[in-house]
Amino acid sequence: MPTPSDIDRRLLGETSLVLDDDAYVQVVAGLGVSWFSWLSSAWGPQNVLRWAPKQLEIELRRLGNSPPAPALLNYRDEWTKALAASDNHRVMLVEAEFKERAPDLVAITRILDHPAAGAESLFALKEAPHLDLQWRWPLTIAAFQNDLERLELAKLLTTWPSQSLVQVQALTREQARCEILVLAGSVRDALRRVLDLRHTVRAGYLLLLCPLDISWNDVKSQVDLLLAETQAGGLSMVSPPTGWSAWQNINNLVRELSHNQPFDFALGPAFPRESSLHVLDLRLLDAVSLTNVARNLGRRLKRLPDDVALSLPAETPPRVSLGWTKAKPPSDLGAELEARVGELSFSHESEGGTALSEISVAEQEARSETSLSEVPRFLQGNIAALTEGGPAPEKRGFTAGTRYQFDVFIAPPGEGDITANVPVDETQIDWQERDSCTLQVLFVEPRQWDAPLQGKLELPRRGRSKNCRFIFTPTQAGAFAGRVIVYYRGRVLQTALLEAEVLAEGKSWGSAEPKKLGLVVESSVRRSLGTLDQRRRFDSWLLLNHTPSGKHVATSAGKDGAFIASLDGAEAQLANINALLTDVAYKQKVYAGGLLKDANAKLLCNLAEEGNVLYRNLVADYIDRSSAAQALRDSEYLQIVSARPDAIVPLEFVYSYPPPREGAPVCKNAKEALRSGRCPGSCRPEESPAEHVCPLGFWGLSKVIERHVHDPELPKAARVEGDTGDPVRGRDVLTLKGVSLIAASKQVPAASWGELETAIRSAWSGDVAAVRKWSDWKPTVQTKKPVLFVVLPHADGKDASLSLEISGDVMKSIQIDDTYVCSNQKQPPIVLLLGCDVTNTATPGAYARQIGIFRQAKAALVLGTVATVLGADGAKVAGRLVTRLSDTAKKSTERFGDVLRQVKREAVADSLMVAMCLVAFGDADWYLK
Repeated sequence: MPTPSDIDRRLLGETSLVLDDDAYVQVVAGLGVSWFSWLSSAWGPQNVLRWAPKQLEIELRRLGNSPPAPALLNYRDEWTKALAASDNHRVMLVEAEFKERAPDLVAITRILDHPAAGAESLFALKEAPHLDLQWRWPLTIAAFQNDLERLELAKLLTTWPSQSLVQVQALTREQARCEILVLAGSVRDALRRVLDLRHTVRAGYLLLLCPLDISWNDVKSQVDLLLAETQAGGLSMVSPPTGWSAWQNINNLVRELSHNQPFDFALGPAFPRESSLHVLDLRLLDAVSLTNVARNLGRRLKRLPDDVALSLPAETPPRVSLGWTKAKPPSDLGAELEARVGELSFSHESEGGTALSEISVAEQEARSETSLSEVPRFLQGNIAALTEGGPAPEKRGFTAGTRYQFDVFIAPPGEGDITANVPVDETQIDWQERDSCTLQVLFVEPRQWDAPLQGKLELPRRGRSKNCRFIFTPTQAGAFAGRVIVYYRGRVLQTALLEAEVLAEGKSWGSAEPKKLGLVVESSVRRSLGTLDQRRRFDSWLLLNHTPSGKHVATSAGKDGAFIASLDGAEAQLANINALLTDVAYKQKVYAGGLLKDANAKLLCNLAEEGNVLYRNLVADYIDRSSAAQALRDSEYLQIVSARPDAIVPLEFVYSYPPPREGAPVCKNAKEALRSGRCPGSCRPEESPAEHVCPLGFWGLSKVIERHVHDPELPKAARVEGDTGDPVRGRDVLTLKGVSLIAASKQVPAASWGELETAIRSAWSGDVAAVRKWSDWKPTVQTKKPVLFVVLPHADGKDASLSLEISGDVMKSIQIDDTYVCSNQKQPPIVLLLGCDVTNTATPGAYARQIGIFRQAKAALVLGTVATVLGADGAKVAGRLVTRLSDTAKKSTERFGDVLRQVKREAVADSLMVAMCLVAFGDADWYLK
């Protein structure tokens, strides 16, 4: 309870000194109150006492200097009447009116929270324009790892009722969304920590444990930015008293909310009123109510297909007297929830709150399963020439110097003049509670214009999206290859090519009938758009391709900007890097025995020189021209999509630090840095030439890289990943237990087979099936259903004649389909593909061709190498990599991309330099368990 010293008595001058605390509080309350303001919300029309600094200013001006005590006490009486007429004693402060002059919001809160004021709820109205209204049960409560441990928030998982109603997690890129984010420290410190993250955070509400001996005006701008950065709908600033327990008070909040208490009323019993300040957007109050949660959950259930199985505990429907059984479709449960939302019981924690939590979990699991059977919509477009008479539809081609309008959209087939040949495989899009999702779109044609054209596409749950309009002018006659790139949260979803011919300026098509305009899908990296919000946000992406004239280019985009970079000349670095790494394969003993030895220093220095040339061409030259270049440089999570197999560049060897001097040693802290993933600030190279070479300067060791490659000559030309589906919640685990298939070239000695089998059995916990003939391969896959393939073949030929040899038996690679790889669609396998020239980056058209074949055959992940691994050593290298991958996965809770990066780091730290060659193709979001 506030003491006299806690109350600011400067508002009323010396006259107020004759008033006791109770009277003073009530007078101040009466001076600032604006009679009832009626607010409509999901919990019904509620009257609220609105307290405004402007009203206080008006009344004080009317009273003049040193008003007599009776005049002041009239305001006490007015407040008492207003409070008596209010049926809920809810008081709302108008935060926007608390300007630089007195009174201060913190001081007024201290006054109006005094028991004499009689407010049962007190909060400041705060508009949060960027708020995320996705509020679900079970509630996710998150904190930074150190706060999570220090505040003992994990105890919520063993305490009633939170143990049934919440999930507790550390705030990471993987888990970046929550209902409640707990932050310990000052507002400035909380903002700094959030801004230091390389990924976006989405929180419904923030709980800041911080001192309240502050002025609101000193922190107001920081609070605004913190709310915007986290998309939160409000926050509470709580100054914890001595002996206060965060987890116990959060548990109290959960208990109040489980009884469907309005959010502002639930905050009172949860946190000490005398040391709390709550600023809330009214829309958050609507979103938090369990009746609103139930209504939205009902809508989501109604959108599930009738044939989907809803795995709901038998005790759930009785908790709230629902008449649903598993014999009925989920839509029936959804309809009943919506119809009876006002009748649900929240008297006990085990009733409505627990039931909605259990139903929500089941609904999310069911939605993940439905993503495999979605009805298609297509990327489409309309093109028109912009003439004096208005837009004129164009379906034949372009003329240089003429302006064109290109409207891009996603819709059911037949709505556009031009339609992509492959659909976007989705139908029921539900990004949590939203009815639409904003996708970003680029239109790129490097031969015709220098910079990408950028736009956004608003995609609804059903039907046609809004148009994304591009205005462009072809500049050169000849071939036109405009690439449409659709992406979301730093990851490419689909790319399509608009191919046409451009006539010289002044010429017209006349009666000529060239090839009809159309969109040809190159790559569909995401099978389902309905589960996008379950995917990790990446920082940046790169699309590698060629222009019609054969020039090698890269398009990159981050959160905001985009740019096109020329990669002409990168072939030299590609071949040099390949040669350096192949030398490692021939001389493994030279590089073994310690990371800091001279041979490793020379190798890393040579690789750094080649990699720094790539860095300059791809990043440094564009830093001052595009924010996307800065995003690419600073990104920790990077997606790379190659539009053609020969568009591959070994970007894992881009070196972002200054190149080392001749004969420079490996940094003395390299082993420690590799294992921790961080360079000590004191030794990070800053000047050129650098005094040492640092392994973490290479992108393949510092970034999580997700690679996809498109091969137009494969049977399913438009697919990048085949039909394996995406790793989404409930279907995102690749098992470390099961049968492994191994096959190897005749160049692999017999003795090495035994070593490899032993290593796999130990690491992968299962039987090993050795295949020595292609005729035995398919039956083995169909009967034993392997979860891991370790293949050490010899590759020969190129393009469509590419072949693989195992034990002297040769087969054309193009003949490998899913019957050779994936026997269980719900458990797609991992393929480790090592061998002589399997992924020889020095041969355009050969590198990644084999990768694409196994990906098209429904492998979840394919691990290859950027250089030759000799037959004599391939088995040994494969065994060590499998063991490391398994050991790291068993100790880690990270996704595959993070696990692979750590495997490579630890292997290099132990001077297994061939690990630097390892690259993975497929989704980085799989878990290994």
